[in-house]
Formats: sequence, structure tokens, C-alpha cells
Amino acid sequence: MLTVDSWQAGSRLSLAESKGGVRVTRHPLENMAQLISLTSTPPELMQKFYASNRFKGRTREDDQFARDGLGYYCDLQSLNSEDAVTWSFFGTLAYMSAESRHPICAELFKRLDLPSPEGDVLVWLWRRIPHPEKPESSGGPEIDFGLMSAESLILGEAKWNSPVGIGQGVRKNRSQLGLRLSYCEQMAPRTLPFVRHRVILGVGRSNDVLPTTTQSKSAQVRNLTWNEIASLFPASLAAELERYLEWRGLYAQLG
Repeated sequence: MLTVDSWQAGSRLSLAESKGGVRVTRHPLENMAQLISLTSTPPELMQKFYASNRFKGRTREDDQFARDGLGYYCDLQSLNSEDAVTWSFFGTLAYMSAESRHPICAELFKRLDLPSPEGDVLVWLWRRIPHPEKPESSGGPEIDFGLMSAESLILGEAKWNSPVGIGQGVRKNRSQLGLRLSYCEQMAPRTLPFVRHRVILGVGRSNDVLPTTTQSKSAQVRNLTWNEIASLFPASLAAELERYLEWRGLYAQLG
């Protein structure tokens, strides 16, 4: 157990430690930047508040602390959680007013060489797309975040410490990127005929989440860092997101 300065000025947070040195908050919401006011827990987060057996406390006190918030441990409490940082950025974007969201999305589209969006941009988290190898399945790849304008689609892959997943697909011989490229090549042209531009975007601590040498006529493969995504937001929000990233990097794990 330890108590540290939060990324929010003037506040402190207590953290438990696992046997492997991973640090976790008492409650999942303490592990996410809360940049906008919400009257209730959004459904995207509700589906992520499930119990996990991945945490084994360094001490009995650590074990108890990690279960105090929800009555059980949830992976969103880990400072290594990709979902927690994804929500802090793209959950914030999704629940902003359309007026506030549009200039942020417009700047992102500009950096990805996409046409400037006209009208609202849809933003979502943790939704599944049809499986390109098994279209009848409802269990297709889960997209960490997505954005769609009248003519452009961004499928996002968010990472913190882990690499791009492999051993996927029907024959376990595909990667996360490969499945998303297959969707853009085979299914998106038919199911989203109005979308003329498609990007598979990797976001991580460094600018190399996805291999950009893997290209397709149907989709661009691009990368941005979390800090680059933070810079899209208005100055006050960007500053807090940058402090949040620094805090996670500083306290996530021992050693």
C-alpha cells in the first residue's frame, strides 16, 4: 500500500500493489481522467465493471484494498489497464457535446490526411464488427474505439504495454491488424458504401503500435501516441491528460 500525489493538483490517491509490482486504485473511476460531468455511469463502462482474478496482493492489506471499491477486483483498476486510458481519452470525446467534439475530431482527421468532417462525428468504444472470416458470427473483433463521419471511418487499436495480438481468427493465424484490414477489404465496402476513406489507427505510448509497412488499397495503417491525442483537446483538458499520462507512467509498476 502507498499513497501518492494524483495527476489532479492538490489531491492524493492510495494504491495497492500486486505480487508482481502492478499498482491498482481502490475503484476503477479513480484510475480514469474525469474531464466532463456525467450524471450516471455510461453503459460502456458498466460492461467493463466485471470481476477479475488477475490481482494477487503483495500483502493481505493490498488484497482487501483492491476489493473495497466494488466488492471485487476489476481490471479497470490497474494502472496498466489499456481500457482505463482509452476511456479517459475517447470516452471523454464520445460524451462531449457535438459542438465541443467537432474541432477535436476535425484536427484528428487532418493529422490522418482524411477529409474534414461535415456534421457530427460518431465516436464509440468497445463495439464489435462482423468477423471477416465468419460473417454469421456475432463475436467479431472488438474495436477499442471508432470514429465515423459521412465519408471516413477510423478503427482504433489502443495499447499501453501490450503488443498487437496474434494467433487470432478461425485458424489462429491472424493478427488484430490482419482481421481489421480484412474487414475493410471485404465487408466495409458493402456495409458502409458511403465511407470512401478508412484508417486503422494504433494509439500507444510510442508511435509504433501497428506496422505501417502493412498497407492495403482499402485502408491506411497509421499510428499516434497518447500525447499526440492529448494535444488535440483544448489546452486545459490537454494539460490534464498529459499529467494523467505522466502519472500512469510514473506509478504503474514497481522497478
